Amino acid sequence: MLDDDEKKPDTGEGLIIVGGSYAGAQIAASARDAGYAGRIRLVSAEAHPPYHRPPLSKAYLLGKAERDSLPIRGAAFYEQEKVELLLSTPIVAADRTNRTLTTSGGDVLRWDRLALATGARARTLPGVPDKVLTLRDLADADRLRDIAANAQRLVVIGGGYIGLEAAASLSQLGKKVSVVEMQDRLLARAATPALAQFVAEAHRARGVELLFGARDVGFEHDRGILAGVRATDAAGHVHILPADLAVVGIGVVPNTELAATLGLAVDDGIRVDEFARCLDASSGAALPEIVAAGDCTRHPSRWNPVQGMGLRLESVQNATDQAKTAGATIASSSSAKPYDAVPWFWSDQFDLKLQMVGLTGIPDATVTRGDMASSRFSLFHFRAGALVGVDSVNKPADHMLARRLLVARASLTPEQAADAAFDLRSVLPT
Repeated sequence: MLDDDEKKPDTGEGLIIVGGSYAGAQIAASARDAGYAGRIRLVSAEAHPPYHRPPLSKAYLLGKAERDSLPIRGAAFYEQEKVELLLSTPIVAADRTNRTLTTSGGDVLRWDRLALATGARARTLPGVPDKVLTLRDLADADRLRDIAANAQRLVVIGGGYIGLEAAASLSQLGKKVSVVEMQDRLLARAATPALAQFVAEAHRARGVELLFGARDVGFEHDRGILAGVRATDAAGHVHILPADLAVVGIGVVPNTELAATLGLAVDDGIRVDEFARCLDASSGAALPEIVAAGDCTRHPSRWNPVQGMGLRLESVQNATDQAKTAGATIASSSSAKPYDAVPWFWSDQFDLKLQMVGLTGIPDATVTRGDMASSRFSLFHFRAGALVGVDSVNKPADHMLARRLLVARASLTPEQAADAAFDLRSVLPT
């Protein structure tokens, strides 16, 4: 718990949350839940209240979800909780000494408490011609939907989750889709080789072309309009993939510029402690009046396979759970507890629901529970004899149980996990 003596007095300017993200909306809700009664303003550069982003590469791209289904919280929430929305309002300057933010319109906003939920932005490639897009926000998704409607051959650059979700959706729309990946397999940063191999086979079986080990990726164009994607494979062969639309999905860059301006510690993410408090760049001291949450942060975590190093996660789970801690911290609540949620993720591709929990690093044992051929199975990963993560495909019950097993540090053996007749619940504490 936090020591209330660490809190500074509220002078009436209230809390400003920067960022119209999952974390931003949740910080507002959690601060109110924890008793924060001061003024709350949520400032976003986007024109929309915080909205769900996972559907953008799936249901929204497929036309199965529309804009009115995307808001995380309805207008009634902001009205009832007295959360003021300042939309289309980029912040261009900040002053920690005087506790001010300056908007692009020149307005100066004063704060007593500040929450950074600035998220991340998509990486891109140099020399991008027209009809080469990224997919990060609603504006990106709208443009992709518009252009994809008249495109036939598409290339996705990047075999991570966002790229594969886009590839699956576009393929289901009847497009000819190729995925160009620089590594020698899919999901090199985010999944174990066993799951990646299954996903690759699933995409190929549904008509998606995969090119691994790509080098010197570039674009062919006709007077500035995309004509194809050029890549060299591991054997040195140059491939020209015809394309009238390309999607670049090669990761994100955390938005830390504002934090750096405020003199906060930044290291591939805004450094925060277990209470989501930002750290002073010079002293390293935690600042109780400034918190941060979500994709933009790097926090201490016992779940990191590399112990002692901070962890930056790009997931709805992390944004939401860390924001709950940040909101409680802002409220000076004695109930604020260290952020220690087990990381979990999901991805929908074709008819596959992928659910991952835990951070496996490089496991030294992996066993399969279920039938991979039927696309209903889970992979249990162990390191030094301990369960460290579970990947589930179309097995949501396994996923939910795996979360409990990891949190409880349940004593499960690979033999028990692989035995479909073994009741996994039996190793949970009673």
